[in-house]
Amino acid sequence: MPLPLFPPSATPAPPPTRRRVPPGKRRSQGYVPRPPNAFMLFRADFVRQKHVPGSIETNHGSLSKIIGNCWRSLPLPEKHIWETKAKHAKAEHKLKYPDYKFRPVHNK
Repeated sequence: MPLPLFPPSATPAPPPTRRRVPPGKRRSQGYVPRPPNAFMLFRADFVRQKHVPGSIETNHGSLSKIIGNCWRSLPLPEKHIWETKAKHAKAEHKLKYPDYKFRPVHNK
């Protein structure tokens, strides 16, 4: 079996840190984030492993395009790893927030 192109990191993701949020971007007190999908988990791990150094690309939009191209070129068995991780994350999210229901807010 060939080596994976972008294997998941061996270390678990660090817990989210509290960052300073601009006044217009503050979340309400009871805000519950959506569970991450396979691509979001892949993207976070990709950035954490510094496959694209910050000195090369600092624009997150461009970075997402680069990572999106990598995601699309990923072999199906590797994508399956991330799909499985996403299912586990969704199950954990459901346990943590049993009453959560995605309700998009349309501001326009």
